[in-house]
Amino acid sequence: MATKSAGAPPRPVAIASVLLAGAAVLGVLDVIVTRLAIGHFDDAAPGALRVLVEQAVDDADVWVDQMRGALNVNVVVAAFVIVVFGVLAVAIRRRSRAARVAVWVAALAAVCLLGVGIANNPEFAPTDGTDPVVQAAWDRLLPGWYSAVRSFLTAGELLTVLIPSLLLLRTAASEYYRPQLIEPGLGAILAAREARQAREEQPPPAG
Repeated sequence: MATKSAGAPPRPVAIASVLLAGAAVLGVLDVIVTRLAIGHFDDAAPGALRVLVEQAVDDADVWVDQMRGALNVNVVVAAFVIVVFGVLAVAIRRRSRAARVAVWVAALAAVCLLGVGIANNPEFAPTDGTDPVVQAAWDRLLPGWYSAVRSFLTAGELLTVLIPSLLLLRTAASEYYRPQLIEPGLGAILAAREARQAREEQPPPAG
């Protein structure tokens, strides 16, 4: 028997699809914001590094490189969110059980990656007694708005990948992704019966 074609998704699946699309939109904003911060960083890095060296901050160049690397990681993670959850936002509406499982796997990966991004946030400064100097360099290297905006976007991305994962556990979602078979219609049953009767009424072949 054939599998029933996908109809309109139930409310939990529809909401999950919208939220996953929202995660992709937040990812786009994340990339834009971080690229702007990187441009500011590259312009300010020589002056900030000079201040750190003058203040005898240990491994100043390494610290600046780590900050730049953390920004690059943020861009890569945001790109992952854009591509993966943008595709899944469409795929889960098509009664694909593989897409449903992929949402859970991708959400777990996104939480881990966003967590790494938070842990590697350049705002975390070394605690070796040079914090005021490092904080001054931090203020010079990145726009003042970046930390607050990025925190907001990261929180939004986490919510818009975790909530859909929970919605897809709902009973209505489980029923939607369960394979459903099409029962033969009355016309098909009558046609099959007529064909069988026609075969039965045919005379046997002559010996």
